Amino acid sequence: MMCQKCNTDIYILDDHGQGCYVCTECGLVASGLFIADEAFFDKSIESMSHTEVFENNTKLLKFKNSFDLIFDKLGLHDCIKNYAQDLYVMFEKDHTFKGRNINLIICAFIYIAGKANNYAINAHIFGKEYEKDVMQNVKFIENTLKIKTEVKEPEKTFTDKDIEAFICKYITLIPEANKKMKFDIIKLIPLTEFVMRKKEVTAIALIIYYKKDKRLLKTLSQGSGISELAIKSALRDIDELKVKS
Repeated sequence: MMCQKCNTDIYILDDHGQGCYVCTECGLVASGLFIADEAFFDKSIESMSHTEVFENNTKLLKFKNSFDLIFDKLGLHDCIKNYAQDLYVMFEKDHTFKGRNINLIICAFIYIAGKANNYAINAHIFGKEYEKDVMQNVKFIENTLKIKTEVKEPEKTFTDKDIEAFICKYITLIPEANKKMKFDIIKLIPLTEFVMRKKEVTAIALIIYYKKDKRLLKTLSQGSGISELAIKSALRDIDELKVKS
């Protein structure tokens, strides 16, 4: 249960004396059970009662309890949880879920929140038998709130298998070379996306760039048969692109 003002649950206290949940930080009543001064007829229990239930607060409490049960089983990131709950609160201010299954609604909010945070979330995680119903609720929420779950295309990282192969080939010319060094140099390949040199030359330049040892220039030049001038040019290109980035 969250205090809407403090936006945290760490100060929430179950006040049995007052019959409600209260935030001890700001004093805001956080849940919907209150003690009325006069008894009234409670239709839900068909008897007289002093406990008055505010609909919006009990809805939020019911949603929170059901939400936690479902979300904890999925093992998703907390940023999805927070976003989904915020969407629910926003929806409840002006709209209603009357006639809809609360569990499917919860799954729909989680799906929307996942897509909004660029997570590769699939409705299958809620169970294949519920996929169609979940997506219907997703469409209902999106249309009601006029939101879209457009997923941004992730930026593609430049890779080049030929450059990688040349790195693996020529790194053997360095006595202290090991697997970690090789993989670290391969990770630098994105730096060469706009280097307009032969891939073999680029690979050798990356090895020297990683080692920060210009003495390797002669060793790798002789071992590969590539001129030192060409390797120096590729090194200069990498340095310039690194500065720009």
